Amino acid sequence: MRVSFLHASTDFQKRTCLWQKLRAIHHINSLPWICMGDFNKVLNLWEKDGRRGMDHYQMVAFREMPNDCALMDIESKGCAHTWSNNRVGENLVRERLDRVLCNVEWRVEFPNAEAVALPALGSDHSPLILTLYLNILRRKKEFRFEAYWLEDPECRDIVKGAWNDHHNTLGDVYDKQIAPQ
Repeated sequence: MRVSFLHASTDFQKRTCLWQKLRAIHHINSLPWICMGDFNKVLNLWEKDGRRGMDHYQMVAFREMPNDCALMDIESKGCAHTWSNNRVGENLVRERLDRVLCNVEWRVEFPNAEAVALPALGSDHSPLILTLYLNILRRKKEFRFEAYWLEDPECRDIVKGAWNDHHNTLGDVYDKQIAPQ
């Protein structure tokens, strides 16, 4: 698995260099891949609130990078905007700059993964928490014989009946008949 944590520059030319480096990684990568961090640009118009103008060509340039790298956005829960200029009123600007991108191989490996943007406390950025929710294989419940069952006068008949009934497993017998009520 490949994991890339990044903090993109606020300078457009430096961000463009970063996008090129990510494209280069994509061309040599055959592993499940996730990129997480501050991309310093929104992918969509709706990811920005506030008066400050939007450089449409920069948004389009950023949008091309995930497409070129076959990366998809893992929608985050929690705060819709991950950055704020911390001003009030009409001077407030909020944007979704922080995100998690992954390729199909990573998403197949972690289908239940989700990102959560927490409230920004003491910072202008919201921290992102990525939870993988691994699929844990659960073993079937094993049957274990308890010696004290032999003290029950009906134990012999219950076991004998279960042994002759091919529809029950011994676990079912315990659950239905022997288990203390």
